[in-house]
Amino acid sequence: MKTDDKAYMSEITKLYTLSQRLNLTVFYQQGIIHHRKREETKSYIFLKIQQTDVKDPGIFCLPEGTYECSVSEVTRIDEEAETKGLSEDILMVETDFYFGKQPKDRYFLELQIYKGKGSGN
Repeated sequence: MKTDDKAYMSEITKLYTLSQRLNLTVFYQQGIIHHRKREETKSYIFLKIQQTDVKDPGIFCLPEGTYECSVSEVTRIDEEAETKGLSEDILMVETDFYFGKQPKDRYFLELQIYKGKGSGN
């Protein structure tokens, strides 16, 4: 999956509209989830919401566990997915990243790679 900024923003808008229709509380965090399991790859655009009892096929929780995280000024989710072996199961999340004294003319992304439950490596 190659990330297209215009398509990404269109999908975020649709998700936000859906969240309003379902009466969900949306947090600022948004991004891309890339998941490959048993050679089947799926990519999703997401909005983080407050935990809810609402049932919808588009609502799911990321697994608890250890995530390897890194920050950069360019998207890396597509490149990172391509470097993994095709038979390797992977779960990656890429989101906007903000910190206290962020320069106004720079934009950062955080890549989170799931390493497993209780995995410290």
